[in-house]
Amino acid sequence: MSLKITVSYTEPREYGAVLRLLMPIIRKAKRVKDESGEDGKYKRAYIICDVARRAKGRGKQHDMERIAELLQEESPETVKEVLVFIQSYLSK
Repeated sequence: MSLKITVSYTEPREYGAVLRLLMPIIRKAKRVKDESGEDGKYKRAYIICDVARRAKGRGKQHDMERIAELLQEESPETVKEVLVFIQSYLSK
């Protein structure tokens, strides 16, 4: 199974931070060129991730441990953004 994520960012370092966090599961990542020729405030990228099927009863705990491990090296602002994203994703 795979997951397609659309990323909006203003600075290349933000895109790099997302790539570092998702690196273990990224299959493909692609930045979208601005075809309008204008320098917009926001840039876009698409990331396709492989989502492995997990053994029953182990999935969420394993995911949370892996996320915690990856976030230990990030800034508090990045951690907050990721946690807000996770919360909104899990509430769907």
